[in-house]
Amino acid sequence: MKLVTCGLPYANGKLHIGHLRTYVPADVYVRFLRMAGE
Repeated sequence: MKLVTCGLPYANGKLHIGHLRTYVPADVYVRFLRMAGE
């Protein structure tokens, strides 16, 4: 089992396109691991 984490957005700022830089690679990696059977 692997644990993939990413930082949460701060409550004092609005969400913006820069947050995708953190969430998308982590999501892609987790999906890859699931498809690979890990």
